[in-house]
Order: sequence, then structure tokens, then C-alpha cells
Amino acid sequence: MAIGGLLLALATAAEYFVLGPGTSPVLFAGFMTLFVAAAVVLASAGPLLASGGWRWAPHGLVGDSPLGHLAVYAFSGCWFLSLVAYIGYTYVFRTSAINYDLVAVSTALIVISVLAGLVAGVTVVRAGVAHGFSRWSLFGALACAIASAVVIGSTDSLVVITVVKIVTALALGVVGFGYYRAQER
Repeated sequence: MAIGGLLLALATAAEYFVLGPGTSPVLFAGFMTLFVAAAVVLASAGPLLASGGWRWAPHGLVGDSPLGHLAVYAFSGCWFLSLVAYIGYTYVFRTSAINYDLVAVSTALIVISVLAGLVAGVTVVRAGVAHGFSRWSLFGALACAIASAVVIGSTDSLVVITVVKIVTALALGVVGFGYYRAQER
């Protein structure tokens, strides 16, 4: 998850600073590679977090909770699908007008992902797995995601939207780092 958050932050920064009229195919391919790698890493985070194998959480982060397992899978799956939808409406199916159907789908998936992340976070805390830094980083990332949804929905400034997206991606990476730190203890 830490790697996925970092890749997503890099892809978002690259999208703002690198892409534009006359962008070389090599730079565009590099951006797409970062974005696809972030989507795949975030999609794999759910099964890894739920499956166990951690020294400090042999049954996974969410213990034996079926709701927790569903929430973790929904969290990573919806993140992946929202990134796919974003690429779809921004680059693949782009026309002179914005495809608001795909924008709505992507936004709905992000909202579902944030809600699932909240349920998963509460389940992780109740399972007694997340302590200190990992607990606060989790709730901090969820707060960032909720705040970013509000900010992105209320502004047209590309700079503000890019900064908010980068902060949210880095917050997600901090959560992954928090779980890694907890595992090493």
C-alpha cells in the first residue's frame, strides 16, 4: 500500500507537470506505466491485508471479521476501478466534452472505497492490530480522502486538485508504511 500510494502521487505529479500539448509518446507511456502500476499495487493491497501471514496479525489485519474482509477487498477493488475509470474518461474515451457518466462512476467508486476503508479501519482497530502510528495514519488518510472529495468537487483549479490528489495518495502511502512499521515490531 505504501508503494501504491507513492506511485499514485508520482503519477499525479507527472500528469500535471509533464503532460500537455505536444507531450512526447515516451513521457506519456511513462505516466501511464506509473498510473497502471499504482492501480495494480493498490488492487493487490486488499487481498494481502486480509489474507494474513503477518507476524503480528496471523489472520490478517481484520482478524476473522467477514465485514472487515469485505471492506478491505471493497477498499482496494474500488480504488483500482476508480483509477481505471479515471484513465477511461481522461484519456481513452476522451472527446471534446467530458464524459460525465464515467466521472460519476469514478467518483462513486472513490466514495465507496472511502466508506469501505472507514469500515476496514474500525475493524482493524477493534481487532487490536493497529496501534499508535498505524492507527492514526489510517484515520488521517481517510480524513484526507473525504476532504479531497469535498475540495475536488468544489473547485476548478487544476493546481488545487493536483495538490489535493497528491496529498491523498501520500496519505495512503503513509498508511502502508504504518502497517509495515507495526509488522517489524
